[in-house]
Amino acid sequence: MARRHGRSNLGRRGLAALLVLAGAALTDCTRPTLPPEAGPPRHIALHGTLNTRDLGGYLAQDGRRVRWGLIFRSDRLSELNDGDVEALASLGLRRVYDLRSESERMDHEDRLPEGVASSALPISDPALDPDHVRSLILGGDAEEGDFHDLLIDANRSFALEYRAEFGALIQGLAQPGGLPALFHCSFGKDRTGFAAAVILEILGVPWETIVEDYLLSNLTLAPEIERKSWLIWVGSLFRISRANARDLLGVKREYLESARQAAVERFGSTDAYVREGLGITNETRKRLRQALLE
Repeated sequence: MARRHGRSNLGRRGLAALLVLAGAALTDCTRPTLPPEAGPPRHIALHGTLNTRDLGGYLAQDGRRVRWGLIFRSDRLSELNDGDVEALASLGLRRVYDLRSESERMDHEDRLPEGVASSALPISDPALDPDHVRSLILGGDAEEGDFHDLLIDANRSFALEYRAEFGALIQGLAQPGGLPALFHCSFGKDRTGFAAAVILEILGVPWETIVEDYLLSNLTLAPEIERKSWLIWVGSLFRISRANARDLLGVKREYLESARQAAVERFGSTDAYVREGLGITNETRKRLRQALLE
């Protein structure tokens, strides 16, 4: 990644002032709501998260639907207030699966209702390491399209390099007494997005519906995407465009499809990927479908 421009002569005070303005931008924006749907609200409104969602209600190809209130996806749970913790407790969660790296967990420890077990399944692709991404931003070293390509590579890595972790998540969900459960990463869009796609595919939800669920992160995270794209633009001394930053902060269909393509290339089909790549037996798949479909 080549640096395109020389450093701006913007003074430190000027940069600091702009960062403050960027940090304050959109703080009063109303969080967007998801499109109306049959059944309970998909988005779980918590003060400490933006992207907590119920995976229920999706129609599978056999005519059954994913049960509401049994499986949830989210961003990190470290900023929950007391009311949020009570709201999570009301969901009856039995286990939370944390897909973040060890350093992410240490820096932002989850706050969970009493009695909820937590399982760490660390997925820490080097391309998305916070220090690496931060260095690209502060150095202004990300050309247009670089973040797009980075997310393509990261999603292929999820599918191929972290099969044991995603397989363990599926196994845990299928165990007797394993539900209701929630799985999450830091922003609830990349690692969590791939995990949700695998789960929904096992349940027989059509691919187009899976992609729609994946892309909902762009709506739930919209205020944060806009705010952080501003911060990246200013923090890079205007060398990283907001459009380039949005490639990093949001999700795109091709990100998820690159993971699926990698799985099919390696194993021949998505069914073989689940069976051979993730180690999910037909019995485990049957138990998961019995538990989650109605």
